[in-house]
Amino acid sequence: MNLEETKKQVCRWMEKLAEEGVIQGTGCVISCRFSDCMIITPENADPGKCRPDDMVAVSLEDFSWGGKTKPSPEYILHAAVYLKKKKMNALVHATQLNIMTASKAGHEVRPMLDDMAQIVGASAKVAAFTVTPGKKEIRSVLKGLRRRSGVLLADHGALCGGSNFDEAHAVAQVMEKGCKCFIESAFLGGGVIINAVERNLMRFVYVLKYSKAAETNK
Repeated sequence: MNLEETKKQVCRWMEKLAEEGVIQGTGCVISCRFSDCMIITPENADPGKCRPDDMVAVSLEDFSWGGKTKPSPEYILHAAVYLKKKKMNALVHATQLNIMTASKAGHEVRPMLDDMAQIVGASAKVAAFTVTPGKKEIRSVLKGLRRRSGVLLADHGALCGGSNFDEAHAVAQVMEKGCKCFIESAFLGGGVIINAVERNLMRFVYVLKYSKAAETNK
């Protein structure tokens, strides 16, 4: 896939994720790795108006970009994730209702559902975050993503990643479902959280077996 096709892919996914409510309003941010750079949505991106040419190619070596269009202010954070997590090739800043609620509450969400333990990780931690992430926020997000595919961003939703957009999309969907279960169970006096040994084992087996199978079946 060349640069222009990759930009079209990012644009298509932006529209799809907006239609589903995974990302909302202007300022939506998604990105993907492309060779030695990444393709990311522009500053103040509007899913209904963005075109492939609006997507910005940012170098993963010196974080530079060409042209007049500025990338989202999150570009440094996304670049840091790609540099740290070599198998992560797509990122979605998800802002569904329950994800936003959990991120604003500031509580780590531990899984009550098997698929959250498998696909997201042993828990969804809360990382420090601002709309223009600095070194502190970047370190916090990278720590929150350790052995995980998603992390809650304090007051701002969640960053969900995968080897491609299909996987990042799945992480966002499962994160929303896991947060919904966690929040609603709290109103009923609490639910049964999968114990630490089981959820870590579920994650290990999923990453070892199913993600490799998906790679083989591409």
